[in-house]
Amino acid sequence: MSNFSEIRNCFKEEMFKNKEGYKNIMTALDCLDNAERNLYIDYSKSGPEIRQAIENFVYGVLKENGGYNKVVGKDGKDPVLYN
Repeated sequence: MSNFSEIRNCFKEEMFKNKEGYKNIMTALDCLDNAERNLYIDYSKSGPEIRQAIENFVYGVLKENGGYNKVVGKDGKDPVLYN
């Protein structure tokens, strides 16, 4: 059992206006489960999983709150992660 299992139970699909936001939150929790599992086997695999979790969580929150289309990159175009 993961430390994130209880958090997963707090989220229900019907709580979300945007189903894509819900999917991203669930994906973030999956990534955290993988990161925790890898931490005991090969900790170098945990870093990318944590990064994916953060990206998916932020994307889900932005989608749910209507902020995704308002994010703009440095050059005024679509945002790029390294910026």
